[in-house]
Amino acid sequence: MTVHTVRPRRIRIPVMFFKRRYPSAQRWPAVWPVPRVRHRAPRAALMAATSFTLACSSKLPPELGDIPTGLRVSLITRYYDVSGMSPHDLEVAMVMRGPEVEGHPRYAATSFQIRWSFSVRASSVGCVAQTPRIELEMAEHLPRWTDRDRADEELRARWDTFFEAVRTHERGHQQRNVDGARHMLRVLGAANSAGGCTVLRESANTRMREMLAQVHNDNHRYDVQTGGGARAGVRWPPPR
Repeated sequence: MTVHTVRPRRIRIPVMFFKRRYPSAQRWPAVWPVPRVRHRAPRAALMAATSFTLACSSKLPPELGDIPTGLRVSLITRYYDVSGMSPHDLEVAMVMRGPEVEGHPRYAATSFQIRWSFSVRASSVGCVAQTPRIELEMAEHLPRWTDRDRADEELRARWDTFFEAVRTHERGHQQRNVDGARHMLRVLGAANSAGGCTVLRESANTRMREMLAQVHNDNHRYDVQTGGGARAGVRWPPPR
């Protein structure tokens, strides 16, 4: 049984204040890269231990649909805390403490890993795949405003609008990941080869890598179509 792992991918969510620093969508590669994403520690060293909170999701959002047998999906949420009592303060806090992708700050990000495994069995047609398994692990990185209860009503309303847009955009990426994993499971379960089991192992793994690249491409197109979510409200501060 073979197991394949890919490094996490993070999603571009543009920070409008720094817009001129980013490459245009037209210069993004056709196949989505797998960049390293990290969280930057706050400047105050004593706050580093409390800057991020990990909340494990025990149940997938229902909008992601049913999960078939053979597919395992997990989603965790990582919050990074931001503080401030004005739009500018919150902007600075998100830039300083939010996820970083390829050296650039982002409001939010989604990472994922896909692993696949299968066994093979000789048959009358040559060789067939059996016991296909796909494992999809996702993590979303979202801001959490710690001063919300002390802020005025207008700023709270603007933040709530922004945060809902951020989360909705991330759900779109997660849906594409789940849909891609479902498709990979169907293709892997139907794999066979008249050339024998060695040929089947090679061809099935090649096909899985191609389909994984397609999942990245689907996420890339989604970001291009939505302007990284900006056209759907992922902008701070949001319009009044």
